Amino acid sequence: MARNELLDLLDRSRGERFEGHRVRAQLWRPAAGPVPASLIVLSHEVGGSARDLGWLIRALLAADLTVAALEHRDAPGIEHLTGLWHRPLDVSFVLDHLSRTAELGPVGAAGFSLGGHTGGALLGARVDPVRFAELLASDPGLATVAPAATRSSGAPTGPVGAERIAIWMNAIGSDRSDQRVQAGYLLEPAFGALLTERSLQRIDLPVAVRWSDTDQNAVPRGSARRYARLIPGADGRSVGSTSGHDYFIDDAADGARMRGRVGADAAAFFQAHLG
Repeated sequence: MARNELLDLLDRSRGERFEGHRVRAQLWRPAAGPVPASLIVLSHEVGGSARDLGWLIRALLAADLTVAALEHRDAPGIEHLTGLWHRPLDVSFVLDHLSRTAELGPVGAAGFSLGGHTGGALLGARVDPVRFAELLASDPGLATVAPAATRSSGAPTGPVGAERIAIWMNAIGSDRSDQRVQAGYLLEPAFGALLTERSLQRIDLPVAVRWSDTDQNAVPRGSARRYARLIPGADGRSVGSTSGHDYFIDDAADGARMRGRVGADAAAFFQAHLG
């Protein structure tokens, strides 16, 4: 039987006035297998939890892989966009902790939706600040953030606040890659349209991208298919035309067969590329 441990960590380099940013993860170790086993860091969808990807955790454990499933603290509303840069830092902080307590084996990243973006960021995908500014400008709840204005005079005022927007604009284009991560399995990755082509084209690690043709939350044409098209050698393919975004959630009855296939596929991918 797999062993489970809750990691409850405090990153004092982040958070309001640097009082600390809470980072939590469920660590699952297989009952048998090599020591140290290959480690898969797993990132869930926005507003979700590691429990939502229980089907994937079980498939990875069955392949004798260790899993660190993050429990991200997503902000409500438009502020969930801060996850674009905080989530990869969460993963790296967990890896820092684990490397201090035991020898790390090969590391892979897997994620769903915003978690898929997290996996891509750990491999080197970077957000284009101009495209991010355009996204903010498209939200009626925010002040207009035009790319030209952002470049010339900084961030404007608005409901989120000028200081807050300025912090976002400073953080968004930063490199969040982690060289310990050697492969990525991205499920319906979100925000692919925000990424720079150059950053995707420079990823030289094994990457698998999976999507549903009928996904209306992270539309494949502008996101998952873009990852698959621009990352050299990426293994990209659809998991079907009758499954939606929420079919990847563990308690969605309609997606059980699809999740079974994808779980086996993910386990085989990491076994092939991490050993």
